[in-house]
Amino acid sequence: MALPPQQGGWSWVADAVEDNDLGLARQRLQRRMRDGEGQLAEELCSAGWSTVVDGPLNNIRRTRAVPIVGYVKTHHRRLLDPASWARVPLLEPAQRSSVFTFGDELYDCYLRVGDAGLWASPWAGIVRLEVPAGAGRQAAIDALDAVASWLPQYASAAHRDKRAPVNLTPIAGLETQLRRRAGDARLALRAVRDAIIQLNTPRGPS
Repeated sequence: MALPPQQGGWSWVADAVEDNDLGLARQRLQRRMRDGEGQLAEELCSAGWSTVVDGPLNNIRRTRAVPIVGYVKTHHRRLLDPASWARVPLLEPAQRSSVFTFGDELYDCYLRVGDAGLWASPWAGIVRLEVPAGAGRQAAIDALDAVASWLPQYASAAHRDKRAPVNLTPIAGLETQLRRRAGDARLALRAVRDAIIQLNTPRGPS
């Protein structure tokens, strides 16, 4: 596979999908990102760090490494029976629900990381924590207890982050730093376009 020439300080890594469908290319990029996040999480956990992944544990479900904890901010599906589901919005700040199983791959619980304010939705401020089932139930409960005890300290404030309180302050800081390091996205797009033009421009005889 021919690589586009380096352009504007940018360089490229070759990858491909089997079709010209842009949606497949996006899925492939997302998969590579999740694979990288999973590998990094397991490396950090093996080195002794308590590791929280911003999002569900899509690629870390069978590991025995603990504590790798997924931090899920959206709730698209009801995962509990109606009575238990109705009790989740009653959680107080820094209080978690009972641990439950998600299939045979994860142990989960809900946690209210902070108070979203008087006029917020009943589910505002609630996240789902998940731990791989590979380490066993007691290890998963211990990990969830430990993480739930300190996560609320890092809940963001509404005057600083519109996603408060569920977007943790360290994550918001990391996002800002990564955007700063990545540079202007418009310049990156221009570099890609210029490189593709050069790649597809026929060269004359040397």
